[in-house]
Amino acid sequence: MWLRFFPSCYIEGAGLTVFKIASEYLICLILLGAAWRFFILRKHLPPFLYVNLIFSLAFTIFSELSFTLYSDVYGKMNFLGHIFKLLSFYFIFRGVIPMFERPYDIISNELKKCVLLDYLTGLYNRRGFIEFTEKELARASREGNDLGIILLDLDKFKNVNDMFGHIARDKTLKSCTRKNDIACRLGGDEFVVLVTNGKDIPALMQRIRREIERWIISNKIARKSGISVSIGSSIWNPGKPKDIDLLIKEADQKMYQEKKSKTPERNTNDL
Repeated sequence: MWLRFFPSCYIEGAGLTVFKIASEYLICLILLGAAWRFFILRKHLPPFLYVNLIFSLAFTIFSELSFTLYSDVYGKMNFLGHIFKLLSFYFIFRGVIPMFERPYDIISNELKKCVLLDYLTGLYNRRGFIEFTEKELARASREGNDLGIILLDLDKFKNVNDMFGHIARDKTLKSCTRKNDIACRLGGDEFVVLVTNGKDIPALMQRIRREIERWIISNKIARKSGISVSIGSSIWNPGKPKDIDLLIKEADQKMYQEKKSKTPERNTNDL
């Protein structure tokens, strides 16, 4: 068999052969190349995996170097080389096995996003907003803080759909929201914003009006459609607790009053 012609690696009484030592050094160079490659790609690897792979390669290199130094198969350096090898396998196991669970975590997180977030704007949907607000209400109750919500409706938003179609409507809706807001799209053109400090509501309402007006001026579709905004608010107080539905209802009533006050203006303009 051709294996009979494989060079000897160890000669009894003489120790390791040149072929054995050169092979171990070559393996070390290959492992150093792999470590360098991981270093270059480190930004694309999970930090935990990257660190464990580097430790695994390092202990493998120590192991191979130890195998170049022994003269007795039962000697200390041969034993130490196998200990380094076990440590190398440990870090591979420690780094790689958790990665098999990662896809399930990603799928779970994505499913949760689908349940709690509005697919179009990236804001909370009603279910997500209620879940988040319930936690904030519990925290506000413990700390004795006020909490409020701002409900806003884009008046004449239907004109965008009638004049420009669904695609233009969706693009317009995306551009008037921000993903970093603690906000919810209740549906259609209605949004609700959670305010963790009730005293901030007046200033925040002014900012929202100002930003939406600025957006309408800068957005050609919104400007041609005659969009405006109606806003209402309500406050939750630890001394007079209310549930989320009642908060939304109170804010909705105030918003409707503002919307109704614009009706004569619309009728006058139509005439």
